[in-house]
Amino acid sequence: MHDKTRGGRGIVSRAGSCVGDLGQLGRLLGADDVVEAFGVRGSNHHQGVCHLLEWGLLLSVEVDGGEVYPAFQFDEQGEVFPELVELLKLAAKCSLSSGDVCFWLTTRQRITIKQFRYPSRALVGKPNAERMRLMAKAEAKREEVEMMPVELLRSSFRRHFPAVVERWLAPDQASVTTELLEWEG
Repeated sequence: MHDKTRGGRGIVSRAGSCVGDLGQLGRLLGADDVVEAFGVRGSNHHQGVCHLLEWGLLLSVEVDGGEVYPAFQFDEQGEVFPELVELLKLAAKCSLSSGDVCFWLTTRQRITIKQFRYPSRALVGKPNAERMRLMAKAEAKREEVEMMPVELLRSSFRRHFPAVVERWLAPDQASVTTELLEWEG
């Protein structure tokens, strides 16, 4: 596979503005590499790549007037991570470009992995000072990591990726949560 990383160039969003640096994306693949990874055959195999893009099964970014494909979207078997395909579907509904998605995926952020809370029944009848002490104790048990969302896909925290996506696209309506544990502790 060919490495198309170019230092100092930017990722172009649908609006034509630079939304990020290529260095964040890591290795970039050309259409021939994607054809090889997907095993697309036929006289017009590049048409197959176009179909993958149209169907929302592949992430691309524009660089110097041409499309390239971030290698981070492929797992060890050469398949696009299913969670990423779901993200692409949601992003399309929100009118977000591939450049916007790439920028978000490669932006380091703090991600809550575990969050603890006392069950309501454990707090009822306790004085406010005691409730505050118990809630502070639970908050101290919170687990957070600092990483790029795309790194979640290759980590032991992969199951949290849908929650992180939902919080990005609909922070006020997020129904999926990170691990929320009742803690008596």
